[in-house]
Amino acid sequence: MRYAGIPSFSCTPAAMPPRRVAIAAAAALTGLVTPTASTASAPSGGGIAIAPSAEAQAKSMVVRKISCVRGCRSIDSVKAGAVLRFQGPLLTKGRRVVYLGGAGDQDDVLAKLRVQKVGRDKVAVAALPKRAHSGPVAIEITDGVRSPASTAAITVPGQAIRIADVAPLTGPGPFFPIRGVFKFGTGTAAFGGGRHHEGQDVFAKCGTPLVAAEAGVVTTNKFHARAGNYLVVDVDGGAHDEMYAHLKAPALPPLGTRVEAGTPIGEVGDTGRADGCHLHFELWEGNWQGVGGAGKPVDPLATLKAWAAAPNGPAAPPAALASR
Repeated sequence: MRYAGIPSFSCTPAAMPPRRVAIAAAAALTGLVTPTASTASAPSGGGIAIAPSAEAQAKSMVVRKISCVRGCRSIDSVKAGAVLRFQGPLLTKGRRVVYLGGAGDQDDVLAKLRVQKVGRDKVAVAALPKRAHSGPVAIEITDGVRSPASTAAITVPGQAIRIADVAPLTGPGPFFPIRGVFKFGTGTAAFGGGRHHEGQDVFAKCGTPLVAAEAGVVTTNKFHARAGNYLVVDVDGGAHDEMYAHLKAPALPPLGTRVEAGTPIGEVGDTGRADGCHLHFELWEGNWQGVGGAGKPVDPLATLKAWAAAPNGPAAPPAALASR
């Protein structure tokens, strides 16, 4: 066979002298010829069978989905004792599930991995230990050898979620609040929207990190049946408030604390009465909902677009507009 830039050559071995042929045949008959390593370990199809290392197997493991089997409704609200299912390539070869919690390994908690049959498939399952914290998971194949961390994360009620490697942003604000791919909503997802919509919906994947656009004091950090997990910031010296709604879990900054522009506040979610994963953002002149004094909502789209176009804008460009 000829390859580009390599002259054709023959792999036919040279003829063996007759006397050597006779000696080789006799040796083979008397068991004097020891098989080479390649022939001794070669599988029936030819070649050498080499078992992949634990490190190589761990790198090939991918936790693509986490779901509840028993004791919880979703991975966004799990409690100790809940049984979780982990799906993805090679996961059933693991020994333990590692609940990673926050950054670093101080709060890592391990649980025995069990394999169950679901129809014709085998899946990995494990219980949630008491000390486990909110965050992603990994699969351990042997001591100290783990798969990459999952992109999905579990949330234990009352615990802060892990913001995916997002440190507080530095430099002058304001900052566009969504730090990833996003798209502005239109129609009913825009300000007004035919249903007295007092904010602008910005669609992004659930779990996309959120930061405070401007510095101020947290005046509200609650859950509401319609707004889901939401946060209100009274902006420093700006005579306006900002409201962030539908967060995946309770917002991180406690009530009454001051946040700087670029401080992580949570992740995009779909809590409350949300149609898909998005941030509902409101901008109020004066006080939000009139709490503590007069206030009125204004269309925040122009402001959001200006923040998105700034050099310190989002970590990823906008996608196409989303109609609702």
